[in-house]
Amino acid sequence: MPNFTVVWEIDLDAHGHADAVHQALAIQRDPQSSATVFTVHGTDNTAHLDLDPWSASTRRAASTSPSTGTASACA
Repeated sequence: MPNFTVVWEIDLDAHGHADAVHQALAIQRDPQSSATVFTVHGTDNTAHLDLDPWSASTRRAASTSPSTGTASACA
């Protein structure tokens, strides 16, 4: 089974490290949040996936390029 690194990142203004983590977790867990884009690094490629079911990228077929490229795909 291949190994993947999944990254979700967000820029926040916060009072400190713990406050930033709490804000990010609240945003991630909010069902109405639009923060649904992840970067997935595999052994031979990198993909940018938007898991928002209403996003245009989720309606496109997956397309993957070589290891230096990116992909957009649906969940």
